[in-house]
Amino acid sequence: MHEYILKVKPVLLPIGSLNLGEWILREFQENVHKYVNNGGDILLTAPVGAGKTLTLLLSNYYDGAVGVYPNNTLLLDQQRSINRILTKALKAEPLESPCYKVELDGKEVDVLKVYKLPENLDLGVLKGYREVSVVLLSGKYITYEKGGELKPKRTIIEDYILKHLRKFKKNYTITLTTPDTLLLILSGAYRNLEKVGMFLHNLLLGSIRDESLSWISSKTGAGAKSVLEEIQDIAHYLLKYPLFIDEFHLYGKFEIDALIAILDAYRNYLGWEEPIILSSATPSETVVEELKRIGLNFEKIEAKSGKDGDLIRGLTELHVLLVDIVGRGISGWFRLGDEVPRILKREDIISELRRVSRKNLNAIIVVDRLNQLPDIVNELRRLGFRVSCEATIKPIGCEELENGILVGSEAISQGIDRENVVFGISVGYYWGKVLQRIGRIGRRTSSIIYLLALDTEKVNEKLERVEDKKLSYEELVSLIGEVYPNYNPVEYSPERYYTDMFDVRRRILTYSTLAFKYKAGGVESGMEELKRLLTKEASVLDKVYGSPDILARLLLFRSSGFPVVAKIGRKEYETDIGTVLRNFKIVDIYVVNGRTVLEIELEKARSILCLKHTGKFEADYLPKGGVEYMLNNRITTLGVLMEFGYELYAIESKENEYGKVREIKIPISQEGREQTVLIFSPSPRLTEYLTYTISGAKIEDFPFFALFI
Repeated sequence: MHEYILKVKPVLLPIGSLNLGEWILREFQENVHKYVNNGGDILLTAPVGAGKTLTLLLSNYYDGAVGVYPNNTLLLDQQRSINRILTKALKAEPLESPCYKVELDGKEVDVLKVYKLPENLDLGVLKGYREVSVVLLSGKYITYEKGGELKPKRTIIEDYILKHLRKFKKNYTITLTTPDTLLLILSGAYRNLEKVGMFLHNLLLGSIRDESLSWISSKTGAGAKSVLEEIQDIAHYLLKYPLFIDEFHLYGKFEIDALIAILDAYRNYLGWEEPIILSSATPSETVVEELKRIGLNFEKIEAKSGKDGDLIRGLTELHVLLVDIVGRGISGWFRLGDEVPRILKREDIISELRRVSRKNLNAIIVVDRLNQLPDIVNELRRLGFRVSCEATIKPIGCEELENGILVGSEAISQGIDRENVVFGISVGYYWGKVLQRIGRIGRRTSSIIYLLALDTEKVNEKLERVEDKKLSYEELVSLIGEVYPNYNPVEYSPERYYTDMFDVRRRILTYSTLAFKYKAGGVESGMEELKRLLTKEASVLDKVYGSPDILARLLLFRSSGFPVVAKIGRKEYETDIGTVLRNFKIVDIYVVNGRTVLEIELEKARSILCLKHTGKFEADYLPKGGVEYMLNNRITTLGVLMEFGYELYAIESKENEYGKVREIKIPISQEGREQTVLIFSPSPRLTEYLTYTISGAKIEDFPFFALFI
């Protein structure tokens, strides 16, 4: 195992002249304050931990901001960060009332919290405000329920938060949300997803038949004026503030298309002019170019390291360990995590972990695959360490610890913000992920980091060039980009290879959002323009096999995969079938109360999902052109595929071994039969990527892949 040791200089960010309470703004934060309050769109590039969250408090011209984050983990992390800023920088005191709490991801969280600002403190850029309201909106508690029945938690938005915000208009208001939630609200889909799918079907059909918007909405009941007015009231509240879209590099193309559709509808058709701020430590130029095509022009602001200023990252000692693994491509990079238990036996690493435990500091270990976590946890416990975990499925032996050693998968790099993280071990199959993980270690302190990479001639050449040098942070970013592969989620999304279908989806999202807006405002004339725009998009109906509500899936922000319950002993975890089968050994599969349950053991195994033809043909019709024609680039459901004689199997093999161990038939509930799939024909390279990262199934008879959306 080759080892290269590098030093990375501390990161210091220059300070400005404006203040936020007791804190002085950094130069880049001051620039954001200037441009956002002048109405400009911004592309912000800043290292992890540089203070991007604080910029949500700088839109005083607009009396607030909306922060959009990729997932609930990051959402809750940002809520904690805002609380820290308000109580430390502004000495604000949280009020007991008004306050509303819900359960989110198993934790009680504040959906609405109001902070009182002190009267005797120079508030700086927030001068003149008496209170700050912090609102958290998550699709987890406002998603639809079948049959249109309202969940009590939905009234949090409609009957509580909006009433409060109308009453306290003079507050500075920060809303933290996910893009899924934003899209559900703006498209009206959170009320009843099936009806919205039918609404979209009738909208497309009506554009051909020259039907009125009133007829289209009345056919489904999804467009009742009172309901739409309520939805638009929420939308108006969300869109009166600048939109801060953080960590946008984490989105795949399916998600980016939905985000662009929202922005396109409101900026270019509905006249919304509030600023849009995109921020990331590793911005995707592909996404930026896509946004420029809809007319967004960004002022670029970069948080550059200087000789003086606030310490963001301390001196980093970086050990790059090169591992010789059988197999190249994405499979080799994923297998690097298997080597972590072995390197934990090194005396230098054991010594550092003991220092972490003894001094009540923090260390993190991040791998790409869930099935690598049990061996790491077991090895750490064998060495005498206590361990906490952050993962979709947690191994046995994990504890809930506030400090110490934290082991996990992608959840750590996306949203775990611990102080005094002085040591870390990480792998990564995409350079952007590696950089995000490095960013979680060494914030405002010196640190030691061990990175694992494949032992190739190219990687050795890159590392030999910089060995024993002291790198700047910018040079580190460049080096990581050269050493690690570029399995960018945008570049490797299936949608990128089948642009016609997904370009249509993007425009449908835009136009359906407009339809709800026009109907809510009683603007029948707007439908004439929509009918003209939608005529071409109506061709998507020719690619749908199944009932109209299939189209509802196109209105979701991200593909959800095939939802299942993973069961280990008595513990149950809600996840998707791909995550389970890529990682663990299956003990049993069955259906309970409409849910597919997979009993598993935390033993390494890898299964590929496959749709196999049984020879039975249940359907009483055959599409023109035959089954192969029907499969080619179509949207359908598992139920339709089952009618054409297909059944879902898990083809299991032993980890790191070739060849089939067993085939396991997967029973599909009635709800599972409604799972929407996109059928397409990927390249071999893309197929390999999909089997490691996406929820979907190969189709045995034809060179097609069924992507669960």
